[in-house]
Amino acid sequence: MTGIDISRVMLAEARCQCRAFCVPAELLEMDAQALAFPDGAYDVVISRNLIWTLPEPQKAYREWVRVLKPGGILLNFDADYASNVRHHNQRESYIKPDDFYGHWGITKELERENAEITLAMPASRQKRPEWDMKVLRESGLQNVSSDRAVGQKILLDHDLSDAPMFLVTGTKE
Repeated sequence: MTGIDISRVMLAEARCQCRAFCVPAELLEMDAQALAFPDGAYDVVISRNLIWTLPEPQKAYREWVRVLKPGGILLNFDADYASNVRHHNQRESYIKPDDFYGHWGITKELERENAEITLAMPASRQKRPEWDMKVLRESGLQNVSSDRAVGQKILLDHDLSDAPMFLVTGTKE
């Protein structure tokens, strides 16, 4: 298993989690929009809550498809967080320190800044997950589909009503 992140801080946290759960993984500092892997290197590419943050999300999707082996599967878990901002839904912004999901310690100032950044991102101007599926088909994936109820299955009551988590999948032929 190989994990990547552009943030050294997140990689350090991932290393701690891998040690704590005895998960062997190679963790590399890398841009998801410009992967340093050869074509067809992986059986599965998994992403969670990333596409919405990227300045060039289509480029990332093309890269992920490029590194998949024939028959490989892409799994992308994400949400339309801009919809949450547009609906002024602040649920999960203010949670207790012992809660497991949400943004602990966020201030009103950080919340405003986060909302501005969220609305400025390219994926935030798209109808999702329909846009994701279109881009993945254009990038060469087959059997592209989405599951709009995956957040209810995984996050249960923590899934956001205005930005429910979705899963987009596809296979490289």
